[in-house]
Amino acid sequence: MSKSLTLKNRISLSYISLSILICMVFITIFRFSESVIEEYLIYPQLTFELERFIHSQDSTTIVPPGMSFYSEDKIPEPLKQLQPQKNLQEIQIEGKEVSIVVSKFNNQIFMVVDNESIFEGLEEAIATTLMLASFFSILIAWLFSKFSTQSVIAPLSLMVKEIESDSERLHFSITSTDEIGTLARAIEERNARLQDFLERERVFSSDTSHELRTPLTVILGATEVLSANLADQPKLLKTVNRIRRTTLDTTEQVSALLLLSRSPERLLFSKIDVSTLIKEQVNQCEPLLKNKPVSLITDIQEAVEIHSQAELISIVLRNLLRNACQHTEQGNITIRLTKNTLIVEDTGRGIGTENQALLFNRSRNANSQTGYGFGLSIVKRIIDQLNWNIQFDTPDQGGSRFIVFFHDSNKLPL
Repeated sequence: MSKSLTLKNRISLSYISLSILICMVFITIFRFSESVIEEYLIYPQLTFELERFIHSQDSTTIVPPGMSFYSEDKIPEPLKQLQPQKNLQEIQIEGKEVSIVVSKFNNQIFMVVDNESIFEGLEEAIATTLMLASFFSILIAWLFSKFSTQSVIAPLSLMVKEIESDSERLHFSITSTDEIGTLARAIEERNARLQDFLERERVFSSDTSHELRTPLTVILGATEVLSANLADQPKLLKTVNRIRRTTLDTTEQVSALLLLSRSPERLLFSKIDVSTLIKEQVNQCEPLLKNKPVSLITDIQEAVEIHSQAELISIVLRNLLRNACQHTEQGNITIRLTKNTLIVEDTGRGIGTENQALLFNRSRNANSQTGYGFGLSIVKRIIDQLNWNIQFDTPDQGGSRFIVFFHDSNKLPL
């Protein structure tokens, strides 16, 4: 049975198939009974009458109604091709089926023709009745399946509506004790366990993020003080700037975890000018290209406003740009913004085909040789959170290209 059929159609098809099977069984039984009756009732009766005719051929012989007897010299021309057989023969004469027995006695052929067999009429009546019964049984099975499936499908349809209600805690209105009720309670219990687990995950991520932000803020403040006091010591200042960049990166990752710990409906969305965020992130990533023969090209083809969360978009931009800067030793890094997409492309060493499947996999990417760490897994989680899409491919000239597709409902062209 095709998997594309709905449950309702499958049940209806099962009823109809069962009805057809039962009809076929009855028709088979009828055909078998017909052959048995012909062999053990009609043929012996006609044989008996033919033998009686052979042994008493005179004018006083009483001919049974509907039967015709012929000796060899009186057999009608259409029947002369029939040869003696030890079974009943049936042929069409003037559009009517007749039963014939042909026998040979003293080298002469004799024949009896049953023109008005009661059994033939009964056979036609039974066959007609079976055909009508088959038609109506299939029709009744179809109608019955339509009504009976409602009692099965209705609770399942209700469960689907209640599941699609976006309620975190499922409480089905089904209270029956049958299999559907058992299924509903099992889903409720499973959902409750999953919600408890997700709530613990959210609380852990939120608490951890809050606890980390305070010391990171202190470290960031200390680096700013050190930067001001070490302006005349370039070597120490370089180390302090590195600490500052690392602290900013860690703060950003902590912020990402804090935001990702919330459900999408709890995030605060507003109109965001993506081009402004791109310029900010380009300025922050330029120090990573210091002393590298790499050009950072910004190609904003169309100003686009996104109804989204600015911090999440900044994290996506920063991770993609930072990865491009870290893995490109020479050439170009291009950030292109169009009405529907954001593209970050570089001419770096690229990513091997065997590692491309690991890019957005957090557990496998950590142990891979791609060098991208957890950054892209966070990017993928943010993309999913915003209901966008991201795609990776390799440009013809080599390197890497990441394409972010904005969701239509979130895109507000200027």
